Amino acid sequence: MYQANLFVPCLVDLALPDIGFATLNLLRRLGVEVNIPDTPGCCGQPFLNEGRVYPMGVIAGEMDYPTQEALRADLDALSKEAFWLDLTGIAKALGSPALASTAILGAFVAKSGLSLTKEDAFLALKDSIPEKKLASNLEAFEAGRLAAGA
Repeated sequence: MYQANLFVPCLVDLALPDIGFATLNLLRRLGVEVNIPDTPGCCGQPFLNEGRVYPMGVIAGEMDYPTQEALRADLDALSKEAFWLDLTGIAKALGSPALASTAILGAFVAKSGLSLTKEDAFLALKDSIPEKKLASNLEAFEAGRLAAGA
């Protein structure tokens, strides 16, 4: 059995709860034991969706903004395994940065080895996402899976 910790950031919790519930429902349908931390925090997604997030040292002129290569090298050194996918860019190309969460879910399913078809995703997502947003979320899910090499 798979286990996952589901981090629900403030953006999803406050503005897009249907995405959070769809993710939870989809993971549960796949038989994943889902743990949700009691105290969600901010992941910075609203800022990241718009581009760079400047640390105070950069704003104060005390340091330079790190290059993408330096950020990747640092995160690769700290991580057992890291995947570099422009899922926010994919979401924007599909019409909304908010679709990044569903694209991330598709990438997670592809990288985790879980077998899930677009039809399975439809069944799980249709219970939580309003009909008018369902097609775009299914497209984002599939785009995330493909970006991750599915």
